[in-house]
Amino acid sequence: MSEIKSVAANVVQDSGQDRVSAADVDGVPGVPAGEPYTVAAWVDVAPVMAPSDPGYVVAWWAEAMSTEYWFNRKQTATPAQAALVFCRVNPRDFRVTEQYRAEEVAETSLDELTVRDAATGKVTGRKTLAEAYRELRFAFEAVHQAKPAPGRTMYQWLEIAQRRGLTYHPWVDAWRKAVEQIARESGSHITTGDCLAVIAAMLETIKETRDISQSKVIEEIIDADLVKGLRKVTLNKVFAAANRGDADESLSAACRRCVKVLLSVLELNDPTGPADRAAVIQAISGRRPNLSTTKILEVLAAS
Repeated sequence: MSEIKSVAANVVQDSGQDRVSAADVDGVPGVPAGEPYTVAAWVDVAPVMAPSDPGYVVAWWAEAMSTEYWFNRKQTATPAQAALVFCRVNPRDFRVTEQYRAEEVAETSLDELTVRDAATGKVTGRKTLAEAYRELRFAFEAVHQAKPAPGRTMYQWLEIAQRRGLTYHPWVDAWRKAVEQIARESGSHITTGDCLAVIAAMLETIKETRDISQSKVIEEIIDADLVKGLRKVTLNKVFAAANRGDADESLSAACRRCVKVLLSVLELNDPTGPADRAAVIQAISGRRPNLSTTKILEVLAAS
């Protein structure tokens, strides 16, 4: 985790504020004349009232950092692009033939990041954004060379950064927290079918990674006391409905509890520690391409 302190630098980076909204005397965001307010439709579930409002935060970074593009589950990013985005430099602000300028901004930024221990929150040191960028890019390129892949998404690069304890700009966590808050507050938009689709994908992931049967998964849930008030017969009903793709509304409440239970199972399956939410989202979206990342976030946050 990190905080940022801006200091004098020989390159001034656009914060994106002028591209998002102006504020009237009451602090209510407005739209600059002649500029469309282009944010994802689902952001409208939260009224944009102030910089502390999650809708405002999401809208701000949608404009400043093109989050709808970079964090689209189908959009891949190169190691360099991921490192730039995590250092609050948007490659889309520069022409394709001038990407070197984006790299120059990151490599010369003297903005200071406060590095905190992820577990204790204590300050462990400070580094410039330029140093963080070089570390991120070096690590990402090393991963790419060691394990070449057709293309990694921004969520996958974020998981790598977090697992390795790499420092990145705090805007990423602020944006993700706002997205999750909106998802929690808009839980009423989640259908039983959405929950069952997520459950089916999670079950497939567990069974494939562990090479175990569904009945074994249920046994482990019960043995580990993860049932959270769910009986074995209910688990069987929910899992059967998920496998069939049958949106049985009578199972609505049980479905949400099952999502939470399966998240716990995925955490137990992770040998390096609790499963990262980004990794879970990636696994689900890969198995259920009809589910948007936003919808998956809503289901996980509301469970």
